[in-house]
Amino acid sequence: MIREIPVNNMGIFSNYEIDVPTNCPICGVAFDPKLISATIAEGVHTMSNNLTVTFQCTNCDHFFHIDRNEDGPDHIFPVIAKLDLLNDITHAYPVFAEIYRQSLQAQAENLYHIAGMGYRKAVEQLVKDYLTQKFPEKSDAIKSESLGDSIKRITLPSIQALAKASTWLGNDYVHLVNKHPDYDMEEMKKFIRALAASINQENTLQEAMKFIADHHST
Repeated sequence: MIREIPVNNMGIFSNYEIDVPTNCPICGVAFDPKLISATIAEGVHTMSNNLTVTFQCTNCDHFFHIDRNEDGPDHIFPVIAKLDLLNDITHAYPVFAEIYRQSLQAQAENLYHIAGMGYRKAVEQLVKDYLTQKFPEKSDAIKSESLGDSIKRITLPSIQALAKASTWLGNDYVHLVNKHPDYDMEEMKKFIRALAASINQENTLQEAMKFIADHHST
Protein backbone atom coordinates (compact mmCIF):
# COMPACT_ATOMS: atom_id res chain seq x y z
CA MET A 1 0.00 0.00 0.00
CA ILE A 2 1.74 3.18 -1.22
CA ARG A 3 1.38 6.21 1.05
CA GLU A 4 2.77 9.70 0.64
CA ILE A 5 4.59 10.67 3.82
CA PRO A 6 5.41 14.35 4.55
CA VAL A 7 8.99 14.59 5.82
CA ASN A 8 10.62 17.63 7.43
CA ASN A 9 14.19 17.86 6.17
CA MET A 10 15.86 20.86 7.85
CA GLY A 11 12.68 22.95 7.62
CA ILE A 12 11.79 21.87 4.11
CA PHE A 13 8.81 19.52 3.77
CA SER A 14 8.82 16.95 1.00
CA ASN A 15 6.52 14.03 0.28
CA TYR A 16 8.04 10.55 0.02
CA GLU A 17 6.22 7.52 -1.31
CA ILE A 18 6.47 4.63 1.16
CA ASP A 19 5.22 1.10 0.57
CA VAL A 20 3.43 0.40 3.86
CA PRO A 21 2.35 -3.19 4.60
CA THR A 22 -1.38 -3.90 4.53
CA ASN A 23 -1.10 -6.04 7.66
CA CYS A 24 0.67 -5.15 10.89
CA PRO A 25 4.09 -6.85 10.93
CA ILE A 26 3.60 -7.56 14.66
CA CYS A 27 0.00 -8.70 15.15
CA GLY A 28 -0.79 -9.58 11.51
CA VAL A 29 -4.15 -7.78 11.42
CA ALA A 30 -5.13 -5.69 8.38
CA PHE A 31 -4.93 -2.04 9.27
CA ASP A 32 -4.43 1.60 8.33
CA PRO A 33 -1.45 2.52 10.54
CA LYS A 34 -1.11 5.83 12.32
CA LEU A 35 1.89 7.90 11.23
CA ILE A 36 3.97 8.89 14.28
CA SER A 37 7.09 10.47 12.80
CA ALA A 38 9.24 10.68 9.67
CA THR A 39 12.85 11.78 9.79
CA ILE A 40 15.75 12.14 7.36
CA ALA A 41 19.31 11.86 8.61
CA GLU A 42 22.58 11.87 6.71
CA GLY A 43 24.48 8.59 6.87
CA VAL A 44 27.63 8.70 9.00
CA HIS A 45 29.64 6.63 6.55
CA THR A 46 27.74 6.86 3.27
CA MET A 47 26.75 10.54 3.47
CA SER A 48 23.49 9.51 1.82
CA ASN A 49 20.04 10.56 3.03
CA ASN A 50 18.45 7.91 5.24
CA LEU A 51 14.71 8.02 5.87
CA THR A 52 13.05 6.40 8.88
CA VAL A 53 9.28 6.40 9.35
CA THR A 54 7.54 5.25 12.52
CA PHE A 55 3.96 3.98 12.54
CA GLN A 56 1.62 2.75 15.25
CA CYS A 57 -0.70 -0.18 14.64
CA THR A 58 -4.34 0.76 15.19
CA ASN A 59 -5.09 -2.78 16.36
CA CYS A 60 -2.31 -3.83 18.77
CA ASP A 61 -0.92 -0.32 19.48
CA HIS A 62 2.66 -1.48 18.88
CA PHE A 63 5.11 0.62 16.87
CA PHE A 64 7.03 -0.42 13.78
CA HIS A 65 9.51 1.35 11.56
CA ILE A 66 10.31 1.51 7.87
CA ASP A 67 13.90 2.50 7.11
CA ARG A 68 15.10 3.58 3.69
CA ASN A 69 18.71 3.96 2.69
CA GLU A 70 19.48 5.43 -0.73
CA ASP A 71 21.85 2.53 -1.36
CA GLY A 72 19.36 -0.26 -0.71
CA PRO A 73 15.73 -1.39 -0.36
CA ASP A 74 13.30 -0.46 2.40
CA HIS A 75 13.49 -2.46 5.65
CA ILE A 76 10.69 -3.03 8.15
CA PHE A 77 11.45 -3.44 11.87
CA PRO A 78 10.59 -5.46 13.79
CA VAL A 79 9.88 -8.50 11.65
CA ILE A 80 7.62 -10.96 13.47
CA ALA A 81 7.08 -14.32 11.78
CA LYS A 82 3.55 -15.71 11.92
CA LEU A 83 3.08 -19.37 12.82
CA ASP A 84 1.47 -21.23 9.91
CA LEU A 85 0.45 -24.42 11.71
CA LEU A 86 -2.93 -25.80 12.70
CA ASN A 87 -3.97 -25.04 16.28
CA ASP A 88 -4.42 -28.76 16.91
CA ILE A 89 -0.75 -29.31 16.07
CA THR A 90 0.52 -26.51 18.30
CA HIS A 91 -1.52 -27.91 21.20
CA ALA A 92 -0.58 -31.56 20.64
CA TYR A 93 3.11 -30.92 19.88
CA PRO A 94 4.05 -27.64 21.60
CA VAL A 95 7.83 -28.18 21.57
CA PHE A 96 7.82 -28.86 17.82
CA ALA A 97 5.63 -25.79 17.27
CA GLU A 98 8.01 -23.56 19.24
CA ILE A 99 11.11 -24.83 17.41
CA TYR A 100 9.31 -24.30 14.10
CA ARG A 101 8.21 -20.80 15.16
CA GLN A 102 11.76 -19.83 16.14
CA SER A 103 13.00 -21.14 12.78
CA LEU A 104 10.40 -19.00 10.99
CA GLN A 105 11.63 -15.99 12.94
CA ALA A 106 15.26 -16.71 12.03
CA GLN A 107 14.28 -16.98 8.36
CA ALA A 108 12.33 -13.72 8.56
CA GLU A 109 15.51 -12.05 9.82
CA ASN A 110 17.52 -13.61 6.93
CA LEU A 111 19.39 -15.99 9.26
CA TYR A 112 19.02 -18.80 6.74
CA HIS A 113 21.72 -21.13 8.09
CA ILE A 114 20.24 -21.05 11.57
CA ALA A 115 16.70 -21.34 10.19
CA GLY A 116 17.55 -24.41 8.14
CA MET A 117 19.06 -26.21 11.11
CA GLY A 118 16.06 -25.20 13.20
CA TYR A 119 13.61 -26.67 10.70
CA ARG A 120 15.62 -29.90 10.70
CA LYS A 121 15.40 -30.06 14.51
CA ALA A 122 11.66 -29.34 14.32
CA VAL A 123 11.17 -32.37 12.06
CA GLU A 124 13.02 -34.61 14.51
CA GLN A 125 11.01 -33.28 17.45
CA LEU A 126 7.70 -33.85 15.65
CA VAL A 127 8.55 -37.36 14.46
CA LYS A 128 9.78 -38.53 17.84
CA ASP A 129 6.88 -36.96 19.76
CA TYR A 130 4.44 -38.55 17.32
CA LEU A 131 6.04 -41.98 17.71
CA THR A 132 6.34 -41.85 21.49
CA GLN A 133 2.61 -41.11 21.64
CA LYS A 134 1.89 -44.15 19.46
CA PHE A 135 4.40 -46.43 21.17
CA PRO A 136 4.85 -45.16 24.74
CA GLU A 137 6.45 -48.44 25.81
CA LYS A 138 9.31 -47.74 23.36
CA SER A 139 9.74 -44.09 24.35
CA ASP A 140 13.34 -44.38 25.58
CA ALA A 141 14.52 -46.20 22.47
CA ILE A 142 12.78 -43.74 20.14
CA LYS A 143 14.29 -40.72 21.86
CA SER A 144 17.85 -42.09 21.75
CA GLU A 145 17.93 -43.58 18.24
CA SER A 146 18.73 -41.74 15.02
CA LEU A 147 15.97 -39.90 13.21
CA GLY A 148 16.34 -42.28 10.27
CA ASP A 149 15.64 -45.27 12.51
CA SER A 150 12.63 -43.48 14.00
CA ILE A 151 11.22 -42.78 10.55
CA LYS A 152 11.41 -46.51 9.77
CA ARG A 153 8.95 -47.10 12.61
CA ILE A 154 6.24 -45.02 10.91
CA THR A 155 3.63 -47.39 9.50
CA LEU A 156 1.67 -45.01 7.26
CA PRO A 157 3.51 -44.60 3.91
CA SER A 158 2.31 -41.00 3.41
CA ILE A 159 3.59 -39.84 6.79
CA GLN A 160 6.83 -41.77 6.39
CA ALA A 161 7.45 -40.21 2.95
CA LEU A 162 6.84 -36.68 4.22
CA ALA A 163 9.09 -37.25 7.24
CA LYS A 164 11.84 -38.65 5.04
CA ALA A 165 11.62 -35.83 2.47
CA SER A 166 11.63 -33.17 5.21
CA THR A 167 14.65 -34.79 6.85
CA TRP A 168 16.64 -35.10 3.63
CA LEU A 169 16.17 -31.42 2.83
CA GLY A 170 16.85 -30.48 6.45
CA ASN A 171 20.12 -32.39 6.36
CA ASP A 172 21.32 -30.08 3.59
CA TYR A 173 21.31 -27.24 6.15
CA VAL A 174 23.13 -29.31 8.78
CA HIS A 175 25.88 -30.90 6.65
CA LEU A 176 28.47 -29.19 4.47
CA VAL A 177 27.43 -30.92 1.22
CA ASN A 178 24.07 -29.97 -0.27
CA LYS A 179 22.69 -33.12 -1.88
CA HIS A 180 19.49 -31.53 -3.16
CA PRO A 181 20.40 -28.11 -4.63
CA ASP A 182 17.21 -27.98 -6.73
CA TYR A 183 15.09 -27.74 -3.57
CA ASP A 184 15.08 -24.76 -1.24
CA MET A 185 13.87 -23.92 2.25
CA GLU A 186 10.33 -23.23 1.07
CA GLU A 187 10.07 -26.75 -0.30
CA MET A 188 11.25 -28.14 3.04
CA LYS A 189 8.68 -26.03 4.91
CA LYS A 190 5.96 -27.28 2.57
CA PHE A 191 6.89 -30.87 3.42
CA ILE A 192 7.01 -30.10 7.15
CA ARG A 193 3.59 -28.45 7.12
CA ALA A 194 2.17 -31.40 5.17
CA LEU A 195 3.79 -33.81 7.64
CA ALA A 196 2.22 -32.00 10.58
CA ALA A 197 -1.18 -31.89 8.85
CA SER A 198 -1.01 -35.61 8.02
CA ILE A 199 -0.14 -36.49 11.63
CA ASN A 200 -3.02 -34.32 12.80
CA GLN A 201 -5.33 -36.06 10.33
CA GLU A 202 -4.30 -39.48 11.63
CA ASN A 203 -4.85 -38.39 15.23
CA THR A 204 -8.29 -37.05 14.33
CA LEU A 205 -9.13 -40.29 12.55
CA GLN A 206 -8.14 -42.28 15.63
CA GLU A 207 -10.41 -40.08 17.74
CA ALA A 208 -13.29 -40.67 15.33
CA MET A 209 -12.75 -44.44 15.33
CA LYS A 210 -12.66 -44.49 19.14
CA PHE A 211 -15.83 -42.43 19.25
CA ILE A 212 -17.60 -44.91 16.92
CA ALA A 213 -16.34 -47.89 18.91
CA ASP A 214 -17.52 -46.37 22.17
CA HIS A 215 -20.95 -45.53 20.82
CA HIS A 216 -21.61 -48.28 18.25
CA SER A 217 -24.55 -49.65 20.24
CA THR A 218 -26.30 -46.30 20.66
